Amino acid sequence: LNNYKTTDTVQVEVYRNSQPMNVTVKLDHN
Repeated sequence: LNNYKTTDTVQVEVYRNSQPMNVTVKLDHN
């Protein structure tokens, strides 16, 4: 998750702490 590109850094942190798998998918689609 070091190469993700998003302006919602805070949301990413929350998602990463709760649902890492979903974050990976979302970042992949971005």
